Amino acid sequence: MNYSVLIVDDEEANLSLFKMVFAEEFEVVAVSNPVEAKKMIENREFTIIISDQRMPELTGVELLTFAKEKSPATIRILMSGFKDIGDTIDAINLAHVYRYFQKPWSKSEIQKVLQEAVHEHEFMKKMMNE
Repeated sequence: MNYSVLIVDDEEANLSLFKMVFAEEFEVVAVSNPVEAKKMIENREFTIIISDQRMPELTGVELLTFAKEKSPATIRILMSGFKDIGDTIDAINLAHVYRYFQKPWSKSEIQKVLQEAVHEHEFMKKMMNE
């Protein structure tokens, strides 16, 4: 099965690196504008959405909360280069994120979580169809 990951980050270097590292395992859609990402979420379902927290126009929590409402089985992950407990609390309480990562991320850590997230996505889809 082809699993898709939408990664949203206003730093192009992070998008390029993520795409380079994970494009062989996943269909990676990399977007630097959260408003554009929101439109994409309205039009298709992703297996996993990873969003940076601090971006212009929408925060990662706002984007992931929207994704939760639009597609509850999509696994949501928040990343941030800043340590803000308020963002973490909002990510958990509002967006129901699967994981929260501090930047910079490590390939092995993200790879493990992505594999776990695929299984969680499959489980969620199965539960929703029963």
